[in-house]
Amino acid sequence: MQATASAAAPADLPQQCLTVQVGEEMFALGIEAICEILEYRDLTTVPLVPPLIRGVMNLGD
Repeated sequence: MQATASAAAPADLPQQCLTVQVGEEMFALGIEAICEILEYRDLTTVPLVPPLIRGVMNLGD
């Protein structure tokens, strides 16, 4: 039987993460999963949606 190399990084190596806070919860994403970070823009409200949806952003500018 032949050993194969693992694609996962060893646990003792530091990893870079982007952290975001949503309400009281903190989340971390590995930077390899991040494509782009956009500046916050004004939201356009959408009628007849649940209150948890504040609006939408135009990403085409």
